[in-house]
Amino acid sequence: MTLENAAKELGFTKPEGYVLNRYMNSGKRLSALKVADEVEYYFGMPKNVALPMVRKMRVRAAAAKYRRRREEGLSGNKPHKS
Repeated sequence: MTLENAAKELGFTKPEGYVLNRYMNSGKRLSALKVADEVEYYFGMPKNVALPMVRKMRVRAAAAKYRRRREEGLSGNKPHKS
């Protein structure tokens, strides 16, 4: 299942899906203000509305990345180094 399909299934709006996608696929750090500017530009959402939504989705993306890393680490069944 792709991230786009998952966002639709979970009931995210298009701007929320965009923000989630930006944070999940970024290899570097992204400023919430920069992403809020992008949401304002592409979706016409006022910045004072976009910024809290961006922050909420950033937390969700961080949690998803953490879960993904944990699952990848557990699937290898590598012995833990003490």
